[in-house]
Amino acid sequence: LIWGTACVWTAYSPKLFKSAPYWCNLSLIGYAAYAGYYAVLDWKTAIFVDAFYFGVFLTANRIVRKEKEEALKAAKAGPQGKPTGKARPSYRAAKWALALHVLSWYMQIHPGHAIFEGRKPALLDSFVQSLTLAPLFVFYEAIWFLFPGYRADMRHNVELLIKDAHANM
Repeated sequence: LIWGTACVWTAYSPKLFKSAPYWCNLSLIGYAAYAGYYAVLDWKTAIFVDAFYFGVFLTANRIVRKEKEEALKAAKAGPQGKPTGKARPSYRAAKWALALHVLSWYMQIHPGHAIFEGRKPALLDSFVQSLTLAPLFVFYEAIWFLFPGYRADMRHNVELLIKDAHANM
């Protein structure tokens, strides 16, 4: 949800160039950065992770595009159907994204880390790493839950590193 809400916000940005499709905006740069980084780290897992994020990216852009089209229709008036003024979106999706974003961070930090894990979030140790690697780690946890044998050597090493990190806290 955190990445998806950020994708909604960046989907409101102007197109990167005038003749570009509606989805060619800052959200594309964000998606490409994450997709490329994950592909460099582990291309096999990145195929699935990037496909999921691509769906989130497209969904965010379609929601914002629909909102912008509705604003344009509302701004049209007169017999020629020309806009009466600049069509401004309601930013309804951005407002929902803000609420979900704040709720997601709260759920991640308070119940997730403070109550269930009893530890401070890694966000406080490395902000950039928390924004880049934590989403990938969540995918690994989901994949290992569904397919316990997937990349078993990596899973074993990660579990050892986590155990060691917890012992040092």
